[in-house]
Amino acid sequence: MNGISRAVAFASDGYRLYSAGSEARVYEWDLRQFRTINRWKDEASLGFTTLALTPNNNVLACGTESGVSLFDLSNSNNENNNTIVNNDTEQWLLSNNDVSKTAFKELSNLTTPITELKFDPTGSILAFASNRKKDSLRLYDVQNQCVYPNFPRQSQPLHYVSKVAFAPNSG
Repeated sequence: MNGISRAVAFASDGYRLYSAGSEARVYEWDLRQFRTINRWKDEASLGFTTLALTPNNNVLACGTESGVSLFDLSNSNNENNNTIVNNDTEQWLLSNNDVSKTAFKELSNLTTPITELKFDPTGSILAFASNRKKDSLRLYDVQNQCVYPNFPRQSQPLHYVSKVAFAPNSG
């Protein structure tokens, strides 16, 4: 990575890691070979703040400075133009091009930096929140591609949301 890394997410297979940060690029790492597999830039974002993967590794949610970008990984192409160059004690990764990948959904229901992302155990609901503004938590239905309009209710204030979690058998 060339910029500051702000977030990482491990794939459930334990062999892949996704990292992202200030340069609005996502890096997919192969942990067995210690190298990048893919890299792409989100042109709609100024930088990423947090990451989350569905349990089946098909959707990557990227929190941004003003919302969430969702990427489909089900057709992930592991071919790229990366070349590893050894330079004494350091390895530098040179790349000709980023992989072409566009977010299939942009969620702009919160306008402050996203600080928490979490999928439920089935991967059908995404919770996203910001601890910068009161009551900034939303639930997104992945299958129907909509944010629940009735949550949270104004009669049940959440105050500043710092963590999000789902029960292990929920969904």
